[in-house]
Amino acid sequence: MADWKTVRADGIAAAKRILDERSDTAELRAIVASWIAGIGLEGSQPSEDLTSDPSTVDLAEDLERRNLPKLAEALRLLHQREGKIPQGHWLLAKLVGLAAADNFAQALIEDEFRPPVLLSMDNEGSSDAFMSALSERLKSDQTAQDGFWRAVERLVKQLHSKPEASGLSAHQETITRAVQSYQAKPDVEEAWESHLDSHVFFGDGYLFDIARRVSPARYLEYLGQLPHPVFVEQWVAENHGRNLPDLVRAAPLAFDQAGTFQPQGMVILCLLKACSAECRRIAWGEEAAAHDRQVIDIDSASSELRIFVDALIGGLSKRQDGTLVAWCWLEHLILEGERGGSWRYNGQDREEAVLDPLVTLIGQLSSMLRSRPDYIAWINEVQPLRRINRIAAVLAVAGQQQSPGADLTPTLTDVLIPVAPSYPLAGSALSSPDCVVGRIGGGYLLSANNPVHHWKPSGTRFAR
Repeated sequence: MADWKTVRADGIAAAKRILDERSDTAELRAIVASWIAGIGLEGSQPSEDLTSDPSTVDLAEDLERRNLPKLAEALRLLHQREGKIPQGHWLLAKLVGLAAADNFAQALIEDEFRPPVLLSMDNEGSSDAFMSALSERLKSDQTAQDGFWRAVERLVKQLHSKPEASGLSAHQETITRAVQSYQAKPDVEEAWESHLDSHVFFGDGYLFDIARRVSPARYLEYLGQLPHPVFVEQWVAENHGRNLPDLVRAAPLAFDQAGTFQPQGMVILCLLKACSAECRRIAWGEEAAAHDRQVIDIDSASSELRIFVDALIGGLSKRQDGTLVAWCWLEHLILEGERGGSWRYNGQDREEAVLDPLVTLIGQLSSMLRSRPDYIAWINEVQPLRRINRIAAVLAVAGQQQSPGADLTPTLTDVLIPVAPSYPLAGSALSSPDCVVGRIGGGYLLSANNPVHHWKPSGTRFAR
């Protein structure tokens, strides 16, 4: 028996074929759009009252006359959400999405914003059809596109003036304080992992997904104007896929020339998190987040991963602040790796040890960088418990240098001994093959001349 993903894909494809083969598709879109506009719903669950409404009865009869009996039947059964899916249901969902796009575009031309009515058929493809059709319409209709950008601008202003409106009443004060705090002093940690994540629902954020399809440049511009990273996080889709390197290259600057993190820096950090998700998808399959490994060709996946990461590093290296962003991301990847979480795969198959997307990403990112002259000050900027991650970042970069052996001794003596990360397991972490910092430390030392002479972990301190 086919799974839901296959059933859905087949149903959507069949609906597309039917419409492609018909000569009256434009008329069908128009009559469904007129019906949706007339029923006065706002995306709510279809009820029995709707299916018995005279306009619905008339539409079903019209569809019968057009030799679409299965579509007419699906319309009459629209309120039923259990049991076998009617054969015409997929075609109805497709038409609902197309009609919603037409109605939405017309509202934009009139400088109005009317949420799309998709009749709770998102799972059957109405949302996909709406997004694709509206994006194509906006590209070809400048008047509608101008209205769309005005709608996005209004949304951004609304979020600035009343950010708390995006959350439940119990969290509104917390949301207001967090937004004010980020605006006053943008925080890298908050941009990486917002503590508001479970408090905010950005309902109209689908406008940003449409914006990305219409104009990636303006999409990035408006993302940078949002008041807090939590809003960016919700609508930087992980399914950007192979477009991510281009978006990374073009995202707003995250750091000024003095190295100070800027409010719009949240955009590039959210994009980089999406890049991490894409690396896991390539390495582990579509269900990587659920740790449900698919059977994939390891050699092919390894090649695909390296090509994607190379393109990503290429985009990052072309940024004015690319070096600062790369160091920031390298530190965060090491932190994520130590925590496990999304980078931990629970499978036991042999291929898991062969293809490690985190190690590939850290290695390629480290190759882009050169040892920084301010590494001691940089390490000591953060709290003691976080210094181990920056030490590992310095080691990772030094280990990728053309002639690493010549630089190892001063790095070990001038950084690891004076800094002495102040938590009990620091020494064992940096020498353990079971953790990220340990693998980095091991790779670094293997590049040294006489590594035993250079490194000897002793308790919580480091000595030659």
